[in-house]
Amino acid sequence: MATLRWHAVCPGGEKIHLACVLPPSKWLAVEHTHDFYECFLVERGHGRHLVSGEEFPLYPGELHFIRPEHSHGFKSGRAEQLCFTNIAFKASLVEAIRRRHSYPHPVWKAGCGPQAIVLNQHQSQQFVGLVSEVAASPRESVDAAYFLLGLRRLLRPITKGAVDSNLPA
Repeated sequence: MATLRWHAVCPGGEKIHLACVLPPSKWLAVEHTHDFYECFLVERGHGRHLVSGEEFPLYPGELHFIRPEHSHGFKSGRAEQLCFTNIAFKASLVEAIRRRHSYPHPVWKAGCGPQAIVLNQHQSQQFVGLVSEVAASPRESVDAAYFLLGLRRLLRPITKGAVDSNLPA
């Protein structure tokens, strides 16, 4: 099984990597591991997520989270026209952010398998907005941290009627 290395994906020293993946009509990306964290949003089409030898369907609106030790890959057929946005992060940065700010879901939690969350339309728009902002950045640590904190905020459950008592009246 292949292992992808951060320094090969981002040889210029970037701390965050963004890619819009529009695979050919029939595609197989063999299972692999990597030494970085990754998430991907299925934007359109359908495909299969290969995880530890099993196959799971991919649907639009799903945001998937992959830890470095997870084994995964992708597969799509002729009529499925899979398209997803992939974001990868240097492992040390994700771990530093997670130490300071817990995520509201078990995404990237040690000991858990790959996680998937179905985003609503508003969350999908927020995610695309974060990607757009970071795409135009130099992709330094501050840009990756901005994205990760925005992602954490996007995943936070919204409590109706909640008021922050630290805000001025």
